[in-house]
Amino acid sequence: MLPFAMKEELRVVAEEIGETVTQEMKIADLRKIILGSKAYQNDPELVENFMNSIVEARKRKEVQREMFELENKLEFKKIKLEKAKLVVQLAKMDKELELERISLEKVKIRKRSQEVSNSTISTPVESEVLGQCRNALKLSENDVQYVSGVSSNMELETSMITNKIHADPLTIPEEEMGFRGHCPVDSYANKFIALERRKEEGVEKVRGSDFQTEECKTSPLREAYLEEEKNCGLTERQAEEHEKEFS
Repeated sequence: MLPFAMKEELRVVAEEIGETVTQEMKIADLRKIILGSKAYQNDPELVENFMNSIVEARKRKEVQREMFELENKLEFKKIKLEKAKLVVQLAKMDKELELERISLEKVKIRKRSQEVSNSTISTPVESEVLGQCRNALKLSENDVQYVSGVSSNMELETSMITNKIHADPLTIPEEEMGFRGHCPVDSYANKFIALERRKEEGVEKVRGSDFQTEECKTSPLREAYLEEEKNCGLTERQAEEHEKEFS
Protein backbone atom coordinates (compact mmCIF):
# COMPACT_ATOMS: atom_id res chain seq x y z
CA MET A 1 0.00 0.00 0.00
CA LEU A 2 1.33 3.39 -0.93
CA PRO A 3 2.17 5.66 2.04
CA PHE A 4 0.65 9.09 2.45
CA ALA A 5 2.40 11.43 0.03
CA MET A 6 1.98 14.83 -1.43
CA LYS A 7 0.96 15.52 -5.01
CA GLU A 8 4.48 16.45 -6.08
CA GLU A 9 5.87 13.26 -4.60
CA LEU A 10 3.26 11.09 -6.36
CA ARG A 11 3.99 12.82 -9.62
CA VAL A 12 7.75 12.13 -9.22
CA VAL A 13 7.08 8.41 -8.50
CA ALA A 14 4.74 8.08 -11.49
CA GLU A 15 7.30 9.63 -13.78
CA GLU A 16 10.03 7.33 -12.41
CA ILE A 17 8.01 4.14 -13.17
CA GLY A 18 7.34 5.35 -16.72
CA GLU A 19 3.79 6.73 -16.49
CA THR A 20 2.63 9.92 -18.15
CA VAL A 21 1.21 12.59 -15.86
CA THR A 22 0.13 16.21 -16.18
CA GLN A 23 0.07 19.19 -13.84
CA GLU A 24 -3.74 19.17 -13.81
CA MET A 25 -3.97 15.68 -12.27
CA LYS A 26 -5.03 15.41 -8.65
CA ILE A 27 -3.63 13.23 -5.87
CA ALA A 28 -6.28 10.55 -6.39
CA ASP A 29 -5.57 10.40 -10.11
CA LEU A 30 -1.84 10.05 -9.49
CA ARG A 31 -2.31 7.26 -6.93
CA LYS A 32 -4.60 5.41 -9.32
CA ILE A 33 -2.03 5.65 -12.12
CA ILE A 34 0.76 4.35 -9.86
CA LEU A 35 -1.31 1.43 -8.50
CA GLY A 36 -2.36 0.44 -12.03
CA SER A 37 1.10 0.66 -13.49
CA LYS A 38 3.07 -2.45 -14.60
CA ALA A 39 5.97 -1.60 -12.27
CA TYR A 40 3.75 -1.68 -9.18
CA GLN A 41 2.05 -4.85 -10.32
CA ASN A 42 5.38 -6.55 -10.98
CA ASP A 43 7.17 -5.35 -7.79
CA PRO A 44 4.90 -3.34 -5.47
CA GLU A 45 7.45 -3.43 -2.65
CA LEU A 46 10.02 -1.67 -4.77
CA VAL A 47 7.59 1.08 -5.72
CA GLU A 48 6.49 1.51 -2.10
CA ASN A 49 10.10 1.69 -0.87
CA PHE A 50 10.84 4.31 -3.45
CA MET A 51 7.78 6.25 -2.36
CA ASN A 52 8.82 5.98 1.30
CA SER A 53 12.30 7.27 0.56
CA ILE A 54 10.85 10.32 -1.15
CA VAL A 55 8.48 10.96 1.76
CA GLU A 56 11.28 10.52 4.32
CA ALA A 57 13.46 12.93 2.42
CA ARG A 58 10.68 15.49 2.47
CA LYS A 59 10.15 14.98 6.19
CA ARG A 60 13.84 15.37 6.88
CA LYS A 61 13.85 18.58 4.93
CA GLU A 62 10.85 19.80 6.91
CA VAL A 63 12.56 18.94 10.17
CA GLN A 64 15.72 20.65 9.05
CA ARG A 65 13.76 23.68 7.99
CA GLU A 66 11.96 23.78 11.31
CA MET A 67 15.23 23.43 13.17
CA PHE A 68 16.76 26.15 11.09
CA GLU A 69 13.82 28.42 11.74
CA LEU A 70 13.96 27.62 15.44
CA GLU A 71 17.65 28.34 15.55
CA ASN A 72 17.05 31.59 13.74
CA LYS A 73 14.37 32.51 16.24
CA LEU A 74 16.65 31.63 19.14
CA GLU A 75 19.46 33.63 17.61
CA PHE A 76 17.15 36.57 17.06
CA LYS A 77 15.96 36.38 20.67
CA LYS A 78 19.55 36.15 21.81
CA ILE A 79 20.43 39.24 19.80
CA LYS A 80 17.45 41.09 21.27
CA LEU A 81 18.50 40.04 24.77
CA GLU A 82 22.05 41.23 24.19
CA LYS A 83 20.72 44.50 22.85
CA ALA A 84 18.51 44.93 25.91
CA LYS A 85 21.52 44.24 28.14
CA LEU A 86 23.53 46.85 26.25
CA VAL A 87 20.71 49.37 26.62
CA VAL A 88 20.52 48.71 30.37
CA GLN A 89 24.28 48.96 30.70
CA LEU A 90 24.36 52.23 28.76
CA ALA A 91 21.56 53.63 30.93
CA LYS A 92 23.49 52.59 34.04
CA MET A 93 26.65 54.23 32.73
CA ASP A 94 24.72 57.41 31.91
CA LYS A 95 23.28 57.46 35.42
CA GLU A 96 26.71 56.94 36.97
CA LEU A 97 28.13 59.74 34.83
CA GLU A 98 25.28 62.03 35.86
CA LEU A 99 25.81 61.22 39.54
CA GLU A 100 29.53 61.83 39.16
CA ARG A 101 28.86 65.15 37.42
CA ILE A 102 26.48 66.21 40.21
CA SER A 103 29.05 65.21 42.82
CA LEU A 104 31.74 67.26 41.07
CA GLU A 105 29.39 70.24 40.84
CA LYS A 106 28.68 69.99 44.57
CA VAL A 107 32.40 69.88 45.31
CA LYS A 108 32.99 72.93 43.09
CA ILE A 109 30.14 74.85 44.73
CA ARG A 110 31.37 73.97 48.22
CA LYS A 111 34.92 74.97 47.31
CA ARG A 112 33.76 78.20 45.70
CA SER A 113 31.61 79.10 48.71
CA GLN A 114 34.58 78.52 51.00
CA GLU A 115 36.79 80.70 48.79
CA VAL A 116 34.17 83.45 48.77
CA SER A 117 33.73 83.27 52.54
CA ASN A 118 37.48 83.37 53.06
CA SER A 119 38.12 86.16 50.55
CA THR A 120 35.16 88.35 51.58
CA ILE A 121 36.57 89.25 54.99
CA SER A 122 39.51 87.70 56.76
CA THR A 123 39.57 86.94 60.48
CA PRO A 124 42.08 89.69 61.45
CA VAL A 125 40.18 92.29 59.45
CA GLU A 126 36.91 91.16 60.95
CA SER A 127 38.35 91.36 64.47
CA GLU A 128 39.79 94.82 63.77
CA VAL A 129 36.49 96.08 62.37
CA LEU A 130 34.54 94.67 65.30
CA GLY A 131 37.03 96.21 67.73
CA GLN A 132 36.69 99.61 66.07
CA CYS A 133 32.91 99.33 66.20
CA ARG A 134 33.02 98.47 69.92
CA ASN A 135 35.40 101.35 70.67
CA ALA A 136 33.26 103.79 68.70
CA LEU A 137 30.15 102.59 70.53
CA LYS A 138 31.90 102.96 73.91
CA LEU A 139 33.13 106.46 73.05
CA SER A 140 29.70 107.50 71.87
CA GLU A 141 28.16 106.25 75.13
CA ASN A 142 30.76 108.15 77.19
CA ASP A 143 30.21 111.31 75.15
CA VAL A 144 26.48 111.06 75.61
CA GLN A 145 26.85 110.64 79.38
CA TYR A 146 29.30 113.52 79.65
CA VAL A 147 27.34 115.88 77.44
CA SER A 148 24.13 115.10 79.27
CA GLY A 149 25.81 116.07 82.58
CA VAL A 150 27.24 119.26 81.14
CA SER A 151 24.02 120.17 79.40
CA SER A 152 22.10 119.86 82.67
CA ASN A 153 24.44 122.36 84.39
CA MET A 154 24.43 124.58 81.33
CA GLU A 155 20.64 124.61 81.17
CA LEU A 156 20.45 125.55 84.85
CA GLU A 157 22.93 128.42 84.54
CA THR A 158 21.49 129.58 81.21
CA SER A 159 18.03 129.61 82.73
CA MET A 160 19.29 131.73 85.62
CA ILE A 161 21.00 134.22 83.26
CA THR A 162 17.96 134.40 80.98
CA ASN A 163 15.62 135.10 83.88
CA LYS A 164 17.94 137.80 85.16
CA ILE A 165 18.21 139.40 81.73
CA HIS A 166 14.44 139.54 81.45
CA ALA A 167 14.32 141.09 84.92
CA ASP A 168 17.08 143.72 84.58
CA PRO A 169 19.68 143.20 81.80
CA LEU A 170 21.67 146.30 82.81
CA THR A 171 22.80 144.64 86.05
CA ILE A 172 24.42 141.59 84.37
CA PRO A 173 28.24 141.72 84.31
CA GLU A 174 30.08 140.57 81.24
CA GLU A 175 31.58 137.64 83.21
CA GLU A 176 28.15 136.24 84.00
CA MET A 177 26.96 136.79 80.45
CA GLY A 178 29.85 134.92 78.89
CA PHE A 179 30.57 132.19 81.45
CA ARG A 180 34.20 132.69 80.51
CA GLY A 181 36.50 129.96 81.83
CA HIS A 182 33.66 128.04 83.45
CA CYS A 183 32.02 125.44 81.24
CA PRO A 184 31.74 124.37 77.60
CA VAL A 185 29.00 126.88 76.93
CA ASP A 186 31.82 129.17 75.61
CA SER A 187 32.05 126.86 72.59
CA TYR A 188 28.65 127.86 71.32
CA ALA A 189 28.45 130.51 68.64
CA ASN A 190 26.49 133.02 70.67
CA LYS A 191 28.54 132.59 73.92
CA PHE A 192 26.31 135.18 75.47
CA ILE A 193 29.23 137.68 75.09
CA ALA A 194 27.73 139.21 72.00
CA LEU A 195 24.39 139.43 73.71
CA GLU A 196 22.87 142.78 72.92
CA ARG A 197 19.69 144.38 73.93
CA ARG A 198 17.59 146.02 71.31
CA LYS A 199 16.33 149.49 71.79
CA GLU A 200 13.52 149.60 74.25
CA GLU A 201 11.72 152.74 75.15
CA GLY A 202 14.37 154.95 73.53
CA VAL A 203 17.38 153.31 75.20
CA GLU A 204 20.36 152.56 72.96
CA LYS A 205 21.53 148.90 72.87
CA VAL A 206 24.32 148.27 75.31
CA ARG A 207 27.12 145.69 75.13
CA GLY A 208 28.19 143.47 78.03
CA SER A 209 31.43 145.42 78.44
CA ASP A 210 29.43 148.46 79.64
CA PHE A 211 28.28 146.60 82.76
CA GLN A 212 31.62 146.52 84.60
CA THR A 213 30.40 148.47 87.68
CA GLU A 214 30.64 147.90 91.39
CA GLU A 215 26.90 147.32 91.48
CA CYS A 216 27.19 144.53 88.88
CA LYS A 217 30.11 142.92 90.66
CA THR A 218 28.07 142.63 93.86
CA SER A 219 24.82 141.56 92.24
CA PRO A 220 22.87 138.55 93.64
CA LEU A 221 23.19 136.77 90.28
CA ARG A 222 27.00 136.99 90.46
CA GLU A 223 26.95 135.54 93.95
CA ALA A 224 24.68 132.70 92.77
CA TYR A 225 27.00 132.09 89.84
CA LEU A 226 30.07 131.93 92.10
CA GLU A 227 28.25 129.56 94.44
CA GLU A 228 27.31 127.36 91.47
CA GLU A 229 30.93 127.41 90.30
CA LYS A 230 32.07 126.31 93.75
CA ASN A 231 29.51 123.48 93.74
CA CYS A 232 30.62 122.33 90.29
CA GLY A 233 34.18 122.09 91.61
CA LEU A 234 35.72 123.16 88.32
CA THR A 235 39.06 124.88 88.29
CA GLU A 236 40.16 127.29 85.62
CA ARG A 237 42.36 124.64 84.05
CA GLN A 238 39.48 122.14 83.97
CA ALA A 239 37.26 124.76 82.42
CA GLU A 240 39.87 125.47 79.75
CA GLU A 241 40.21 121.74 79.04
CA HIS A 242 36.44 121.44 78.69
CA GLU A 243 36.40 124.46 76.43
CA LYS A 244 39.11 122.96 74.19
CA GLU A 245 37.37 119.60 74.12
CA PHE A 246 34.05 120.99 72.98
CA SER A 247 35.38 123.76 70.70
